[in-house]
Amino acid sequence: MRYLLVISLMMVSLAVISETIPLRYSIDITQGEKFFPPDKIELVNEHEPKPTEIGKVWKVKAGLLMELQFTLPDMEIDNCHLEIREYGMPRNNVIETVILGMNGERIQPLNTVAPQQSQTNYYDLGKKLSKGSNILKIAGLKHDLGIQNITIACKLLLKTDKYLSDQSISLVAPNPSQHIELGKKFPITWKTNNLPEHALINLEYWDTDENWQTIIKGVSHNRGYYDWEKIPFDANPTVKVRIKYEAHQPKSGSICDVPVTNKTPMRFVYVPAGCFNIGSSDNGVRTCVDGFWIGETEVTNKQYETKAYQHKSGDNFSENNQPVVKVSLLEARKFATDISNKNTFSLPTEAQWEYAARAGQTTEYLPADKKVCSYANVADIELAQNDQINHKNEDCEDEYIYTAPVGKFKPNAFGLYDMIGNVAEWTCSSLSLGKINSYADANKCYTNRFAPLFRGGSWKSYGKQLSFNKRFYSVTDSQQVGFRLISKDVKLCK
Repeated sequence: MRYLLVISLMMVSLAVISETIPLRYSIDITQGEKFFPPDKIELVNEHEPKPTEIGKVWKVKAGLLMELQFTLPDMEIDNCHLEIREYGMPRNNVIETVILGMNGERIQPLNTVAPQQSQTNYYDLGKKLSKGSNILKIAGLKHDLGIQNITIACKLLLKTDKYLSDQSISLVAPNPSQHIELGKKFPITWKTNNLPEHALINLEYWDTDENWQTIIKGVSHNRGYYDWEKIPFDANPTVKVRIKYEAHQPKSGSICDVPVTNKTPMRFVYVPAGCFNIGSSDNGVRTCVDGFWIGETEVTNKQYETKAYQHKSGDNFSENNQPVVKVSLLEARKFATDISNKNTFSLPTEAQWEYAARAGQTTEYLPADKKVCSYANVADIELAQNDQINHKNEDCEDEYIYTAPVGKFKPNAFGLYDMIGNVAEWTCSSLSLGKINSYADANKCYTNRFAPLFRGGSWKSYGKQLSFNKRFYSVTDSQQVGFRLISKDVKLCK
């Protein structure tokens, strides 16, 4: 009979790599795991001479065959060897006869170890391994065997980007001897060669449904390590970790001027991949986004006036550099579609919007040590004095009663203007009926949902309406709402 052993695969998947990296399949018996039926093998505790060093042992009964089946990926492999750490079992002076074979081919005899001693031996596998299924057989015909660890180690040859052949990333840990426990902290380390200083990498793991899931996004490649808070319980028993790297990623804050309209170009700023707590810095939902380009400012009246549009934002709102307002969600989407040629533009998700607005800031509001009017066009003293309904306001002056020309206030750390105030901005996200407080769909776009969302507050907003996490899904004055665009094409300016 053949018994399947689940063994740990730890590998790297990259966009570019120019050197071989270790590929290890490893099982560590000392951790007490048991993969074989009781009639074939038993787990025993040896108490002499030093139980703390020897620990637990798999005992392969005399005359029985231990058979391990494993699968190699469909990639080129080379320089494979077998490592076996054996614990010597009592032998009663019998003649030692051991079977050690791979895929039906005999390997040099197993170097048996003196009773109550532990030793690791290495065996060259040469050409005995193949892509796909492989079978290792071990048996002591006339005496018991004690096995503590089995590792199959190879060099994995990954495809190389011919234009970036001097760049590489290699995974240092996890390693074969590393103990793996679900729900516990798990360190990941790597080495890189000739990547740009600004290069960021993403870490992912393989889940039980055989899909890649995010561990973290936007980690500096120079960091070299990441302490995974805990291995989630949906991690596949065959533990896989991979590093993803986009070879052409722009530097954070890079500027790209795109001639998207007949009248004037639009300026986009690159926001790097990363993770944050959406909704609340303390107990929000951990959310990760890929890198993307986003409009440096809100779309202006001049940018919106293409030959296909006859639009008026209204009195006090129609100067060329004021943000376009009185634009419905459908009209904003149509504009994004109409200007897309080689590049694809869209509205941001609310997760992308909040991540870009915060720009690394963990508090819910604009810097508390300054007047909000230094950073945003909001409901101020002057608006209250000119508003016939006695509007509530911030205790400061921002010099504008209505919308300001874009880019007049201080940018955030990503170099984006007016993310808070001036006009609130449409996102492509929506609330679902019965899930008002849920952020489960915050990084998704929808066309027909209960309540489309816009973010950021406007020239009429004050107080809690100006927080990064404030969600709006109804509006009484369409002159409070505009939009800005994003592009997920990292080669937007290539």
